[in-house]
Amino acid sequence: MEVLVSLMLVSVGLAGLMKLHAYLNIQADNALIMLSAVNLAESHLETLRADPPLGQGTHTEQHVVHGTTIRVEAVVQGATQPGGISTVAVQASWQDRWHQPQRIILQTQMRFPLH
Repeated sequence: MEVLVSLMLVSVGLAGLMKLHAYLNIQADNALIMLSAVNLAESHLETLRADPPLGQGTHTEQHVVHGTTIRVEAVVQGATQPGGISTVAVQASWQDRWHQPQRIILQTQMRFPLH
């Protein structure tokens, strides 16, 4: 009887550890995708700084990272006069494992030369 009780306790403990391991794997995947999305958004923002667009507009691109499609969209507004300040918003969006929409937004202001 004592052996059966001890086996039951060990099996319940192992089941809990297996569930914890699965949860931590999912959270690690979510963190990896989010970090990739932030890196893509920052990279897109730096590209805009290095090669300014001609006036206002929207630019969209998609990347597949670890089986997840990340959509990066940059919106440039403002700068109607030469040397004016533009507002730039870069949004990276994706769906997590449960098909819930996720997104991060980087927003800044830049002085773009108008050509």
